[in-house]
Amino acid sequence: MSALSNLSKFLGIYQQWKESVRNSGLKWSKTDTFESFIKIMNNDHGDLLEWHKKATSVLNDNEKLYLQFMLTSGLRKNEGLQSFNLIIDLHRSGKLGNYFNEKLSMLEHYSLDSF
Repeated sequence: MSALSNLSKFLGIYQQWKESVRNSGLKWSKTDTFESFIKIMNNDHGDLLEWHKKATSVLNDNEKLYLQFMLTSGLRKNEGLQSFNLIIDLHRSGKLGNYFNEKLSMLEHYSLDSF
């Protein structure tokens, strides 16, 4: 909300933004980071699981695979997309075996710049 408020001021539409917030019934709230984390962890995620069930009923196999990858990896959207595309490119080029650790049944990708 704070970022949107600042953006509306920058764009010169602050009064419109305030009216939209009021009309939508949105409220400002301040919670600390730890409290937010606890709320996320205590949520049963039933809505998310229901959405996943509905989504997978209409997606093709490649889209289902990508969604499953995102759910199990826990990566952010951009990181997940880059990782998924890297896996596809490595598979197509026959180099995926260079990254797959059979003993751990896990992909290992390290940037030499980080060492």
